[in-house]
Amino acid sequence: MSTAAVILAAGLGKRMKSALPKVLHLAEGRPLIRWVADSARSAGANQLIAVVGPELTDSDKKNYLGGYDVVIQRERLGTGHAAIQAIPALKKEIDEVIVLCGDVPCIRPETIFSLLQSRREKNSAASVLTMLLDDPYGYGRIVRSKIDSSKIERIVEERDATEDERKIKEVNSGTYAFRRDILESGLKRLGRNNAQNEYYLTDVIRFCVTDGEDVVGSIADDSNELLGVNTPEQLKIVESVLVKRSERE
Repeated sequence: MSTAAVILAAGLGKRMKSALPKVLHLAEGRPLIRWVADSARSAGANQLIAVVGPELTDSDKKNYLGGYDVVIQRERLGTGHAAIQAIPALKKEIDEVIVLCGDVPCIRPETIFSLLQSRREKNSAASVLTMLLDDPYGYGRIVRSKIDSSKIERIVEERDATEDERKIKEVNSGTYAFRRDILESGLKRLGRNNAQNEYYLTDVIRFCVTDGEDVVGSIADDSNELLGVNTPEQLKIVESVLVKRSERE
């Protein structure tokens, strides 16, 4: 099985109050994206593709993104649009694609590998990395099948959820593993008929389910692994997680 990791890293990071692209900020001496890429490589990724914004200079790419295939997302039209940019860069031998967030540095190789294994076990169309939160407000809720709880029926965004769905504590982390053919065909079907006028990667999951394909869920052991960085304060929090992890190891 040949695997590519597509790392979504085009966010401006305006709340970081810095001209440096968000994913290039350092956490424990390493750029945020490097933590993600190193974990993906350790989990078995054969190809690393970074989807970055046009602000990254050639110097940034050389100093921070050596060893990656770098593609540019010139317009920020959503997660699905970012993934579309990566498709032409996929090597022909790639069978499956992990989609990761470049600002989530605490994700461990073991967690990525478990996500991949959950998809591979039954050659499912996709697997979704989820987490359990006491306060799930703002996150897309994971609705599982009542017949087979290993399968995901849909991901419901906060604004679209019913009162009962808002009580669900399992949420979407924004990290996925796809069969390559499924991802490519799903991305071609994406539209922007939504409130944000963006291409949503979660719609590919919806297409899988409506087409009768299996989508499975993999719950992260520790939700701290999936903490994102949008502010200097959040950067300090993930650094503390990384420090404590290194002390344990």
